[in-house]
Amino acid sequence: MNRPTKEPRNIGVGANPFLLFVILLGAVLYFAREVMIPVVAAAFFAMLMTPISGRLEKKIKRPFAIIVCILILLIAILGILAIVTAETHSFIGDLPAIEKKANEMLKLLESTIQTHFGLDPERQVAMVKDQIKTVGQSAGSYLGRLVGGVTGVLGGLVITLVYTFLLLYHRERYEIFFIRLFGGKNPEKTKEVIENIACVGQHYIKGRTISMIFLWVIYGGGFLVIGLRGAILLGAIAALLSIIPYVGGVIGGIFPFFVALTTGDSNSAVGVIVVIIIAHALSTYIIEPLVVGGNLKLSALSMIVVIIAGNALWGIAGMILFVPILAMAKILFDNVEHLKPYGYLVSDPDEGKPSVVGGWFSNLWRRVHVTSKKVIKPSASDK
Repeated sequence: MNRPTKEPRNIGVGANPFLLFVILLGAVLYFAREVMIPVVAAAFFAMLMTPISGRLEKKIKRPFAIIVCILILLIAILGILAIVTAETHSFIGDLPAIEKKANEMLKLLESTIQTHFGLDPERQVAMVKDQIKTVGQSAGSYLGRLVGGVTGVLGGLVITLVYTFLLLYHRERYEIFFIRLFGGKNPEKTKEVIENIACVGQHYIKGRTISMIFLWVIYGGGFLVIGLRGAILLGAIAALLSIIPYVGGVIGGIFPFFVALTTGDSNSAVGVIVVIIIAHALSTYIIEPLVVGGNLKLSALSMIVVIIAGNALWGIAGMILFVPILAMAKILFDNVEHLKPYGYLVSDPDEGKPSVVGGWFSNLWRRVHVTSKKVIKPSASDK
């Protein structure tokens, strides 16, 4: 009697629908970005303000509690803009000195180019003038884009705050919606997953905010010590750009470095590099583990890929928002059976293992703790 032969399993059957879903999702995110960006940003703001709103609602009604939360967000955003604007105004006053130093560096660069490439200064000046003329012809369009961009940011901020109010006001309805949509036979498990996703979002936003404040203090204090002009503004810019993982710290350090070159000397530029390295080390090994923690649990490769994809789809907003979105999606992957391979793919290979520096600090603390116990241990004569 011949046994029925088993048909070979098609491994791609489960993967193809998911890949198709990812492609369609990418298309929706790109073409609907003007609608999606304020909604997603409002969702993160709502996650951040939910604990505060819950505490306030014990004393006042929900609409007034949410209005207080919106005012807190608005004051924080406008406060940052006010500080940056004031420091920018102060920085503009230093532009003549910067221009003088830049001209000196330009002359030095001219002589260097002439020495190594044989290009006379007159030809170099002509090339620079051509570039300046080209920039001048398009200055009007650049100015129009700048004004339009500022107007769009303010309009987007208002819409985002309105969305935040509505999400906070009806937050229970959205939780019930997802439980009814995905709950099935196990609504308790679905509710737990939703709470874990919201917890990751809250923790990431709070941790990232605290991290930027610490970095602002470190950058601003370091730049003030080395005598860099506009130290507070440059520190704020570097700290704000640190919200973009990996590339934000590099981009934030480029501008202070060039300002140091044009306003000071080589020692100032070296000092800026030292401050950036110290701030990056403190952020990576102390501040980030303490205030952000290991809640993301994503591999470096998946974070870099999602940052590049976020920039392609949503620009700067995507570079900021896509990392926590992927972290929340990983929780979903880990709790859905046929999506667990994708959760494994984007997870950190060293998840749960202490870093080298973290292990070094742990060993140091353990030795200090043991030594202190031996020191304070009473001797036989004391007994």
